[in-house]
Amino acid sequence: MAPSVGMIPVDRTSPVPLYFQVAQYLERAIESGELPPGAQLENEVQLAEQLGLSRPTMRRAMQYLVDRGMLVRRRGIGTQVVQTKVKRPVELSSLWDDLVGSGQQPTTSVLSNESKPASIEVARRLDAAAAAVKGGRGFTLAPPPPLPQVQEIQDVAVLPLALGGFLALLAAGAVGHALAIAVRRRRHELAVLRALGLTRLQTRMVVITQASVLTVIGLAFGVPLGVALGRSIWRVVAGFTPLAYHPPLAVWALLLIAPVALLAANLLAAWPGEQAARLRTGHILRRE
Repeated sequence: MAPSVGMIPVDRTSPVPLYFQVAQYLERAIESGELPPGAQLENEVQLAEQLGLSRPTMRRAMQYLVDRGMLVRRRGIGTQVVQTKVKRPVELSSLWDDLVGSGQQPTTSVLSNESKPASIEVARRLDAAAAAVKGGRGFTLAPPPPLPQVQEIQDVAVLPLALGGFLALLAAGAVGHALAIAVRRRRHELAVLRALGLTRLQTRMVVITQASVLTVIGLAFGVPLGVALGRSIWRVVAGFTPLAYHPPLAVWALLLIAPVALLAANLLAAWPGEQAARLRTGHILRRE
């Protein structure tokens, strides 16, 4: 049962404002449990009449408690007491003890529990925070440097890619140089064929065919030799590093090397083919 509002003592001779006297009495009643959570108070007009106060004074007292989170106004329901908040005294205690002391029954639920290495930024901040504590010192929270063996493996990991890229550039340069030299040296034969009716498109196709033939020959001899040489070199490298030798088998590389090589050869043949198609037939034949 809510206390009788008419029993609220109001001292009109006190320097304390009337609204504040009413608010303090209701606040003590809420904190002591005399006004339990959910208790509904009468409207401001009725309260003001019972206490002999003006309506603005009672409205100000209610608003004071609403601002402190002890009362709530709901449309169609009225003014109700809300759940009281836990007040923590100025002493060394835990939130658990304060909740139990206020009559509540707290529980603990573990949402996540995992262990993971700290990032470099997090480790740096933790180390700085530990060193800033009076009498404390920094901890070794940064990730340790990799082992020498791991560093050796990381250094070797880029070797196959670097070697493969170098050999690919070498092969592309060789094919391009061979095509350019062939067009320069065979310009007389190309001029004769042009005089006999060879079109510019057919001239370009001659150069593209030569590039494709060179590529097929290179693949026929280079792939088996490259696999054998690569395995031999890898065996030697594994003997100098902490690695176990296992013969690699790059299936996708073997399947893609032929079409990729032919496409690259055709692209390399574009410029020499254009030069061959633009040969001045009459000028070359007169000179020869």
